[in-house]
Amino acid sequence: MLYKYAKLWQSYLTKDVPAIKHYSTYLNIYDGADGDVFTDWKFFASMNTMKEWPWFINEQKDESLTTGGDTDPDLIKRSFQAFALKISRICSNLPMEILLLFKVNDFMRALNMKLGANFNNFSIGLQKLNEIIYQNEIKKGEIDWLKYL
Repeated sequence: MLYKYAKLWQSYLTKDVPAIKHYSTYLNIYDGADGDVFTDWKFFASMNTMKEWPWFINEQKDESLTTGGDTDPDLIKRSFQAFALKISRICSNLPMEILLLFKVNDFMRALNMKLGANFNNFSIGLQKLNEIIYQNEIKKGEIDWLKYL
């Protein structure tokens, strides 16, 4: 499960939309049944990365996922209120391991704020996910060594 989640994040970083859709299905995130403009996998990508969907389809690679976006607390609160039902439906379908990762990330963020620490949980998480991909591909013998040089 973590390997698929790691591949999902890799597809976020490369803005590989077909891969985002593909790896989202492993987390029980499919096309929305409610007829929304944003299907669930697109909404989940935005929810998971705190980036609006147009960021993923923008061909320019100048802004990375690590540069924060709009984190206005009022905007986040209004967005949550508007999408609470959709967020809860998505979270109810996620595997428990992924929900646990979300919760740990929340705790780490809160702890950093409380301690005044300046750790970049995001880059630490991405490093760990990259290690998962690397180890899994070595086991399967599918590693493309050129990617790691």
